[in-house]
Amino acid sequence: MNILYLNSRLPHALGNALDARQFGLLSNSACHHRITAVILSQEKIQPPLTQLQKFCDSYYQIQHKRNFFPFTLHSFPRYRRHKINIDYKTLRRTVRRILQEKPVDLIHCGHASLMKALPREKEVPVLLQLDSLSPELLIMQLAQPKAGSSVYTFDMLHGARNQIRNACEKADHIIVPAQSIGDQVIAFRTKATVSIVPPGVDTSYYVNNGSVNADKTIVLPGVLNQQEDRDAILHFIRQMWGQLHRRDPELRLFIVGNESSDEILWLNRLKNIYVATDVKDPRQIVREATAVIFPHQRCEVVHSHVLEAMAQSKAVVATPNAAAGLKVVDGQNIILAASVEAFAEKIIVITNDAFQRRMISVQARALVEAFHSWEVVSQSLLDAYREVASLGKYIKGKSPLLEFL
Repeated sequence: MNILYLNSRLPHALGNALDARQFGLLSNSACHHRITAVILSQEKIQPPLTQLQKFCDSYYQIQHKRNFFPFTLHSFPRYRRHKINIDYKTLRRTVRRILQEKPVDLIHCGHASLMKALPREKEVPVLLQLDSLSPELLIMQLAQPKAGSSVYTFDMLHGARNQIRNACEKADHIIVPAQSIGDQVIAFRTKATVSIVPPGVDTSYYVNNGSVNADKTIVLPGVLNQQEDRDAILHFIRQMWGQLHRRDPELRLFIVGNESSDEILWLNRLKNIYVATDVKDPRQIVREATAVIFPHQRCEVVHSHVLEAMAQSKAVVATPNAAAGLKVVDGQNIILAASVEAFAEKIIVITNDAFQRRMISVQARALVEAFHSWEVVSQSLLDAYREVASLGKYIKGKSPLLEFL
């Protein structure tokens, strides 16, 4: 098939969770179909641009300035001084020209805001990739936030929610990473056609090269300028760290991530807590951990970090929310705990039981290889492509490639 791919950011294998997911799915689908990519990008960043051009048949870049907070989207009239300058006119003209010059069987829209750039009279079916329903994440994907910034007005969030809803109304097919997100989509658009494309991870990059586990060391990885990660860290420190340290004074906590706020950096003052920011390669810290923890109560994309730890053969202690959408089994390849007391108890047990850690870590890697490698996950996307492309009623002139579906 000939696929036109639109995205608001440059997909990057080593970027944030959403960028890595876009890259993993796109690169694997390019092995089976021809991809024409149209990307909104602030600058030509190497090496992700080089990687993208290797597997894309054609590549178009539209300059997009990403402002700092505070800002508003195009639809927020009260804050026009700080709006994000999405050049919809150029984007719409580029899409229309591609549709006229090339046979396109399907449009894969990687961000809800870009549905606005599609021609009003659709000539080809549209698949919307909706990795999150969070209006905050939709805004962050369009702008460059300052570390620790969470300035969202009611109008910002309301406008972002409307963009997500409008995008779902226009799409012919929607792919989501978890059933819970799919259920929410169907709740406000009952006739939506939704497919689950599970979370994935690069199993060739996230591996354990035989690193020796450090004693009594737990690691909490994340993106420290995202609200859900900051909330999880502060919740863990306030609710659990005190009792954990009293029960095992030798226990150490490493908080690993990028773009941390002053609130998180202050935790370095506490005994046995170490905050490592702007780490170029956090894999080594994770590999040497006794266990990796995810005490998240509110989760949008944290499951990607869970998979990265499991792919490195680490024993993971997580809340059910953090592992939502993953094919995990409690006590077999992961340890799940919902309450504060249970979570703290599981950490004490796993840091003192080498046999259980070894058993869980081996099974964790096996599960990731079987169900969550990009090669496996992309098959669900390819199935969605076939289903969407079969909607021939939208296509004025079918591509000959559709005859082989």
